[in-house]
Amino acid sequence: MVLSQEQIEKLKEQIYKQIESWPDEKKQPIIDEIESMDAEQFEEFIKQQNSEKQGNCIFCSINEGKIKSYKIDEDKENNAILEINPLSKGHSLIVSKNHDEKSPESSFIMAKKIEATLNTKFEPKEIKIFATKIMGHPVVEITPIYGDEKERKKASDKELEEIQKEFLKKDEKIEEKNSVKQSKDNQDEKAANIKEKEEPKEEKKVEQKPYKMKPRIP
Repeated sequence: MVLSQEQIEKLKEQIYKQIESWPDEKKQPIIDEIESMDAEQFEEFIKQQNSEKQGNCIFCSINEGKIKSYKIDEDKENNAILEINPLSKGHSLIVSKNHDEKSPESSFIMAKKIEATLNTKFEPKEIKIFATKIMGHPVVEITPIYGDEKERKKASDKELEEIQKEFLKKDEKIEEKNSVKQSKDNQDEKAANIKEKEEPKEEKKVEQKPYKMKPRIP
């Protein structure tokens, strides 16, 4: 594995975000150690992180409910949660329930579902979706772009709860539209049934051919 300087900086940023809520006495020594590493040492550090046991993974702990998260969707293979250090409103992660090498296809299907919800409820200018690994765990990141993004910042519990409620709330416009359509379909069906009952059945006329007598032979 050969990492570019850009990849190294991005991985460092991801690590620092994951330990941001840790106490300073635990967090600072890790930051100092990482910053003291050269490129080769950092790559070895990442390899070790990727080979860590599942029980030490923050996302495995989230999936097991041991760490608080703000869930916005779930299926058999994934949990969709809000990023606690978002770049923008609705910034989300699709977290595989398995600590595998890469995200399953279902992660990307769920990402498209979240993308549709973001477009409907928050109307961003664009949405970026990409697969990554954070602390060795496969994740699909969904980042809505509104045009005023500056830097990531830690969201408060209140902010995350409000966004979570917005995600989980049914779209009233869509529900109303579906309700009106269903009502119209029921009325049309009822009217068709009444018409069928009231409309007399047309009797089939049988054409009678004139009877011709055969000539008698003397």
